[in-house]
Parts: sequence; structure tokens; C-alpha cells
Amino acid sequence: MANRIYSNPRIATRADHLHVITLACLFVSLAMHGITAPAQEGAHGSAAHRHHLSAYIGGTTVNEGDHTGFTLGVDYEYVVNQQFGIGFVAEHAFDDVDATSVFAVIDLHLTEAAVLQVGPGIEFEGDEEFIVGRIGAYYELGFGSITAAPSLFFDYSGETTAIVYGLIIGRKF
Repeated sequence: MANRIYSNPRIATRADHLHVITLACLFVSLAMHGITAPAQEGAHGSAAHRHHLSAYIGGTTVNEGDHTGFTLGVDYEYVVNQQFGIGFVAEHAFDDVDATSVFAVIDLHLTEAAVLQVGPGIEFEGDEEFIVGRIGAYYELGFGSITAAPSLFFDYSGETTAIVYGLIIGRKF
């Protein structure tokens, strides 16, 4: 691709896909271990609010500001207990970036509002695919079942780093 923005020329292979699937399954199985624990009452542990679906709006900056794109996405979390949840993130960065990313994530609830999110993923850019890792955080403000959270994430793929920043608006149900 002539306008390729990534310095890592490696295209994901089937073995790479297997590694991502294996990591995602490991994350999910570790998280599922907590499901057998009794439900804890509270903002994140309540059986009435185990699901959290959110829309994401923000920006993505790649390689120290070389390329920036408007970003839209969706985030789903199943809240396992007060400490953590499992889910997925799918987002698309437009403009100069023009890439779609999908992640399997674990959300570690450090406090009732502060959340650390980590997970493996795949990024699609044109006909190419790349293995990506994500780490970041958001600070969730609750308004009944509605949430709003400023967020900051770092996505890594080889020597390429993307900073993803914005606002997550969601609903717990």
C-alpha cells in the first residue's frame, strides 16, 4: 500500500492469528474464573448491571503525531465482579490513519471510577492485518445507568505506537 503509515512491514500470518486467539482465550478463561464467585453488590458488581455497552468518539495519533484520524468505536464489557470485566473493543480511525482495530480486553477496576484496560487485538489496514496490543485507562463517571469516561489508550504493533484518546459514553444494563 503506497500510503502505508506503519514502520512495521510484517503482515500478520495464520500463526499470528492463532497467537491472538490463544491470548484472547487465556484472558477470557482467567476472567471466567471469577464468575463462579458470588455476585458482589455495588456499582460494578451488581447482578442488575453486569453488561456495559458504550460508544467511543475521539482521535488516534500514530507515530508521534505523523498521522491523526477521527475515531469512532464500540466497547462491550461483561462485569465479572467489582475488580474486573471482560469484553471487546472495535474501532475505526478515519482520515490519515484509515484503520480498523478489534481487541479482546480485560478491564481492571482499580477504583469505582478508574479502570485499566489491556488486551490483544488485530488491526486491519487495507488488505493487511497486524497483531496489536492495547493498554490504557479511563475514568468512568456514572449518572444512573448512563456513563461517561474520558479515556487514553496506547496501541503497539512492532515499532508502531498509536495513541487513542477520547470520550466513552455508555449504558449499564
